[in-house]
Amino acid sequence: MQAHARVAALLLELEAMLHDLGLWAEDMPHPQALASVQPFCIDTLPFEHWLQFVFLPRMRTLLDAGAVLPPSCAIAEMGEIRFAGDAHAGLVVLLRAIDVAVTASG
Repeated sequence: MQAHARVAALLLELEAMLHDLGLWAEDMPHPQALASVQPFCIDTLPFEHWLQFVFLPRMRTLLDAGAVLPPSCAIAEMGEIRFAGDAHAGLVVLLRAIDVAVTASG
């Protein structure tokens, strides 16, 4: 259960960082945008909105249920692409920490 607590803490940190960087959306995307079957909803959402409206809620649902987390997580790579050359290097470092924590929990 310690792994779940670590992941939960990192998710809270991710939410705070998205707020701090001005990447947190105030409005919910259209349901159709959330229904994309593409990885990261790449065809319908910016990556930071996918984190906010898809990744965070799904991970919190798993954590709240005490469910087994996915055997691997690879969101940092997408973060590196989205924020390449950007001033959001700390966000990519945090995404990498989430990848490690989720993968280690499995």
